[in-house]
Amino acid sequence: MKSSFAARSIIVSLAFLVLALAGCGGGGSSTPAQPQAALTITPSSVVVQLGGQQQFSAAFGIPGSQTPATVTWSVGGVQGGNATVGTISAAGLYTAPNSFPATNPVSVTATLQSNAAQVGSASVSVGFPSGTKSSQAAPIKLGTSGGNSKDSTVNNTNNTITCCSGTLGALVKRGANFYVLSNNHVLAESDRGTAGDPITQPGLVDNNCRSGFQVATLNTFTPVNSASAGFKNVDAALGLIVAGTVDTSGAILDLGTPGTTSVGAAPPSVTAFNGIPPIGTNLAKVGRTTGLTCATLSSIQSVQIKYETTCGSNVTAFTSTFTNQLIINGASFSNSGDSGSLVVDAATSRAVGLLYGGDTTSTTAHPIGDVFTALTTAEGTPAIVGGADHAVSCVPMAPGAASPANDVSTLGATEVERARGAREAAMTQLSDPSISRVEIGHSADNPNESAVLVYVDSSSKMALPATIQGVRTRVIRDNPDGTKLTLSKADFDRGMALKDKYVETMLGEQGVFGVGVAMSDDNPGEPAIIISVDQSLGHQQFPTVLDGMRTKIVEAEPYKSFDWNHSLEPKVVGCPKPEIHKKNVTLNVK
Repeated sequence: MKSSFAARSIIVSLAFLVLALAGCGGGGSSTPAQPQAALTITPSSVVVQLGGQQQFSAAFGIPGSQTPATVTWSVGGVQGGNATVGTISAAGLYTAPNSFPATNPVSVTATLQSNAAQVGSASVSVGFPSGTKSSQAAPIKLGTSGGNSKDSTVNNTNNTITCCSGTLGALVKRGANFYVLSNNHVLAESDRGTAGDPITQPGLVDNNCRSGFQVATLNTFTPVNSASAGFKNVDAALGLIVAGTVDTSGAILDLGTPGTTSVGAAPPSVTAFNGIPPIGTNLAKVGRTTGLTCATLSSIQSVQIKYETTCGSNVTAFTSTFTNQLIINGASFSNSGDSGSLVVDAATSRAVGLLYGGDTTSTTAHPIGDVFTALTTAEGTPAIVGGADHAVSCVPMAPGAASPANDVSTLGATEVERARGAREAAMTQLSDPSISRVEIGHSADNPNESAVLVYVDSSSKMALPATIQGVRTRVIRDNPDGTKLTLSKADFDRGMALKDKYVETMLGEQGVFGVGVAMSDDNPGEPAIIISVDQSLGHQQFPTVLDGMRTKIVEAEPYKSFDWNHSLEPKVVGCPKPEIHKKNVTLNVK
């Protein structure tokens, strides 16, 4: 069925192309701009905690062939910086201030000593130290380390213990009782737990594989294996709080107002988000491993996600399929250990979702309405314990430095030649006064493919075909106005209908672990069908257009509920809940 899908999609794509080009008109020409030597700073954007350090480097030359440069460093316009914005050495070592700067982020600049006209810059967001892993005195704030105190595995052969835990995400109320909300795989050991199991803070991984103090008892959890009877499309659980151990205002660490050296705790909004927010919405979460982070909602996908046999086994027990999940952009939003975190709208702190897994490029969460429906019992439906709407004061995590759109160094000669041919066709077929030039480059929706780059004025309303001669088109706005783009409801609904049409034939085939609707990166504001595929496997060539809609291809590791994005915390090595592999830990029974 996969082969027939691909053939049908390509025919549809070509038909759309003919219709799109017929309405583009003719005339117009352009000369591609020649690459110019430039000074660049690495990293270009980074988060540094108060008092922390970051090494920067500078390189000069034509992009793709730059060499190290001798530069003069400044911070916030001051050579060498100062105590307010941070200092930087002659060798490029930046040291953050000990209190938040009035302007955050701050700019680090490098000036080429041999040519003062050559200046490069980088952005430094000054972050705050997070206490999400620490042991707290009762009553504890949430967004903190915790889990089932029985979630460990003893290996008597090599005298080791592996222990697992995650995040105690938020406080909810069901009926007259208060509960801690988290994941099944954090509180109930992926269906292996028993009602009444102790839930402790901090989690085992932050307490040398020993129990912290008990704050709740396991009460309700939904089956996490999608093949199980009673599966409800969520990985969720509730722990009935022990009186006096949890702050009943619902306060979550770092969700409040920033001071000079830290950010206070605060409850989320008492109002949970109704439905799914628009793609492009800014979201936030507080989790055990990465603390408070912000990113955007990038897509809604039906996904497959792996679970392990036992804590730290590194053996997949089963793969569950969850439909219509929130996919949050960026490698820095979460890491192993953040499972169970409450995801909120950054502008209002209204609950949006429940984080339960991720990979090296993104995070997946359940819509909060699905979570509450699944955890409804005769006692009632859970509701967030919180306060008034308020903005979340988080420092955005730094995205990876993106390669220039016109960089084709990673593309093969055949792909580059295809783009050149398509560019020539575009120059004669596209006629619009808002177009300043047409170049070749790489697609943002599929970086393995070339693209025709169409540079337009920021006010342009031109309708651009998704492909020209089978090559993707990519819109580059010469003067972006900074407008925050989200996907319209009409485009979202159209994308969801296409997702539902193809998900059964695509999900699980040839490494595909996610299918959904996103916003195109080649033409922001336009919808795209997103296909997430295992980067370690060879896969078919996916169509550039599917039923008249762009496709967006993401190559990554499959979603996991354990040990994802371990590069952010090397000690975490695997377990159905973010975990640390504790070697040669001896249990002493007294």
